[in-house]
Amino acid sequence: MISGNLKVPYIFNKKIERAYFNSVICGKKRFEIRKDDNPDHPYQVGDMILLRAINDQGKETGEFQLVSITYVSDYAQKSGYKVLSIDLEQMSRY
Repeated sequence: MISGNLKVPYIFNKKIERAYFNSVICGKKRFEIRKDDNPDHPYQVGDMILLRAINDQGKETGEFQLVSITYVSDYAQKSGYKVLSIDLEQMSRY
C-alpha cells in the first residue's frame, strides 16, 4: 500500500522535429517552448513529456525520449505558451 502524498507524474505525448530531438538527446537543448493547450492539466514541474521524433515530412521516425519538466515559465512568450526546462529520463526496455 502506498501512503503519503505521492504525486504520479502526468505524461504529455508530443511530437518534435528530428533536428531538435537530436539536440535534446545529446544534452545541448535543455528546454522546450510549447503551447499550454491541455486545459485539464497545464504543464507543471514534475510532469513528463514523451518526445516523439518526426522527419521533414511530419512522419514519426520511431525514436522517442522521455523528459521531466524541472521549471515552467511564461516570461516573454506569446499568450498561452510556456518555456519548460527539461531533463532526460533514463528509459529501460524489457
